[in-house]
Amino acid sequence: MAEAAEGTTLGLACQNCDMPVASADELLPERVAVLDSAVYTYQLEDVCAADPWCYSATNAHDHRFDVARFRPPPGEPRVQYHGEPTADMSWFPPYEWRQAACRRCLRHLGWAFSEAGTEPGAPRVVFLGLVLTHLRERSMTRDALAAREATRGSHAAALEHVLSLLLDAAGMSGEDEGDCSQDESGGEGSGVGIGEG
Repeated sequence: MAEAAEGTTLGLACQNCDMPVASADELLPERVAVLDSAVYTYQLEDVCAADPWCYSATNAHDHRFDVARFRPPPGEPRVQYHGEPTADMSWFPPYEWRQAACRRCLRHLGWAFSEAGTEPGAPRVVFLGLVLTHLRERSMTRDALAAREATRGSHAAALEHVLSLLLDAAGMSGEDEGDCSQDESGGEGSGVGIGEG
């Protein structure tokens, strides 16, 4: 992608809802050690005007993800973290992982990696491993990138948001939407973990 216009920066947004997730200057250029049995490393060209390392990683259920590493933003994260960190099949040992999802639509975007052995409930995220096919590159203003939307908080809220978008796109009013508060799957999210499918 070409340089961003004046007053904007290149970044990556959620492919599903366009929520800003990472800026180009948060992309980590260093190549790091990986779990060799599950990760193939290669260098990409021209992602946010850089040539980062990509980690083609396979989880325990043979799902493959092309992941790039990003420094977490200062302050409140732009993604929502799910679960307690675990070292099980970590693609980046000795770091522990937990899922990371879009704060707006709750789509699985990747994983947050923390130093091993940190206190439960307060692990410091060292870097994010974001799935490149779940993101899209675009120009964004620094204000949009700095804005933090409130966490939707539940799967039902995300479904309600998606239904609202679909009704708007279809030109229908939201008057007879029905009740979307039940999650038929019985869970609160459907992100894909490193060790799960």
